[in-house]
Amino acid sequence: MKVGNRKNLVLYAVFALINSALLGLVNVKFGAMTDYALSKDFDLMFNTGVLVLGISVGSLVVVWFQNRFIKGYVKESMISLRETYVNRLFKRHRMNDASSQYVSHLTNDADRLEQQYYLSIISMISLLGTVIVSLVILVQVSIILVGVVALLALIFYFMARKTSQPVKKEEKVKSKELETYTRFIEETLEGFSVIKGHQIEDRREDEFNQLIDALRKRQYKLEKKMSIVDCFNSIVQGIIIALLVVLGLYTAQSSGLTIGSTMVLILVFSDILWPLQRVTPLITEMSAIHSVFEDYEHVLNDTVVNGSGAVSEFHGLQFIDASLGYDEAILKDVNLSIMPHEKVLVVGPSGAGKSTVLKTIQRDIDVIDGSVTLNKKTIDTYDLNDYYKLFSVVDQIGFAFSGTIQENVSMLQDTDVEAILKQVGLDHLNNDFILKNNGDNVSGGERARILLARTLYFNKEVVVCDEILSSLDASVAKKIERDILENAKTLINVSHIVFVDNLPLYDKFIIVENGCLSVTDNPQLVIDRMLESDVVIN
Repeated sequence: MKVGNRKNLVLYAVFALINSALLGLVNVKFGAMTDYALSKDFDLMFNTGVLVLGISVGSLVVVWFQNRFIKGYVKESMISLRETYVNRLFKRHRMNDASSQYVSHLTNDADRLEQQYYLSIISMISLLGTVIVSLVILVQVSIILVGVVALLALIFYFMARKTSQPVKKEEKVKSKELETYTRFIEETLEGFSVIKGHQIEDRREDEFNQLIDALRKRQYKLEKKMSIVDCFNSIVQGIIIALLVVLGLYTAQSSGLTIGSTMVLILVFSDILWPLQRVTPLITEMSAIHSVFEDYEHVLNDTVVNGSGAVSEFHGLQFIDASLGYDEAILKDVNLSIMPHEKVLVVGPSGAGKSTVLKTIQRDIDVIDGSVTLNKKTIDTYDLNDYYKLFSVVDQIGFAFSGTIQENVSMLQDTDVEAILKQVGLDHLNNDFILKNNGDNVSGGERARILLARTLYFNKEVVVCDEILSSLDASVAKKIERDILENAKTLINVSHIVFVDNLPLYDKFIIVENGCLSVTDNPQLVIDRMLESDVVIN
């Protein structure tokens, strides 16, 4: 990811070196032409001039290839950067809630890397080729000068690395501000109807302008620091280079070089000094923007412990003296078993910890104390991909992709879904009907049934539902709950809505309240507790 597309980079480096060699040869031949002219050997001067012309034409051809490889390198590097990022993102076992951070990485930060990193690598290679060829020519004059130039290159490099640290900090801050900006744009687009409905457009626009102003100030501050660093480096470099020029001229005079050779020496010095001056800001820029790669690594690094055990069947899930929660326990001393083909309803007031139980089962959060076992082995001993194959999770929001109903139910598989659609009461919809905007072009009940159809299509061992009935019309919600109860192998349903007629279809009930979890098979106890908690009962 950091190097970019190696094939095009190597090809560019080869052609860049060839071009530098051709230009270096032109410099040498110009010196020879000068000596031929002074000695009035016009035939040799003319022949050398023709050779210089031929070399120049060859250089243009090489430059054409260079430009092609530059375009290929940048294009392939950016594709690889984004592909690698997305690939590692999908390999994570857990996703944090900062989706705007991922978007910002793949857009704003990726664009900055293209301009400030990958194109800088190209420039560095070009400068390096020029310096190498110039040193080869210079070594013919004085090995001491070559040593001096090498020493200067090291000095400039360490100067650049040292002075880039303040700029690097600014680049990190800029990445965070770009992430905030991206999050604001996402929220504005997703909440457009809410913004219009509550007439807060002006306030939202003011916030947008404030974010833009903050980014503008950050960019100004970044450019100011870059200018200060460049100015400091340029002053130091100017002093050193002036001394080097004096040394070069002294060497030319003391060595008794011809005028043509002296001209070549001047041209070679020019080809060395210009890259040395240019390389410092390039290193500063690359070192500063390198913080983006560090941020990528921090975000994509998955610290979740993944076991290696295989599992293909569900023989029971058990909580044994478990404490569940995030940084602190929300539920303590949880003892619970869910066996194959059981239908379990989890109820309790909002914030009591119902979803915490599900997140633990889904391995989104770890057990704080005690243990949770699957088939009598702790769940963290299983490979996550294998573990997830047992569970089909349907949450309150769900997600419908832009595509046909067939594609959404089967997740792009070829098997026909008509029987499943009929099973959930959607046989009136055409399989080729295209869902748009997360299923916004169908009713809420139809959308919920499409997600239910997807769950039933994959026929997994355990169906886990998290508040899927809350946003639906009561009659629709009641029918969907019954469909799930009748079709799921094993069901764990978290809900704050209870339909009395459906309660007999459950095998057990889990009541979560006051930091505790209790298990009962008595529907009336559930009704009584739900009434006490002011939870909706239908």
